[in-house]
Amino acid sequence: MIETLKNIIDSSYFDLLFTPNIKVIEKKLSNEVIKFPNKFIADRIFDSSTFKNSQLINMKFINGNLNSSFFENCLVQNCMFENTILKVVEFDNCVFKNCRFIN
Repeated sequence: MIETLKNIIDSSYFDLLFTPNIKVIEKKLSNEVIKFPNKFIADRIFDSSTFKNSQLINMKFINGNLNSSFFENCLVQNCMFENTILKVVEFDNCVFKNCRFIN
């Protein structure tokens, strides 16, 4: 099975009230659209998640919530963040190339 961010979410997410604190460590993920149904839904799937030593390339995050997430030593390239909450996100030694942030 090809590893995708959707598969990581599915393997971590058990019920609607549980915050999985997803961990993406040493992964190269690309060409996915992560879209949540409505920008007004307070989805917490990525809340307090960790992205470390990873690459996110050609990804689209739509109506997501990356509140209090931590990114370390990551390459984020050609990604789009549309209606995505990025409050209190911490970036340590990350490179963003050609990314778009749209509200």
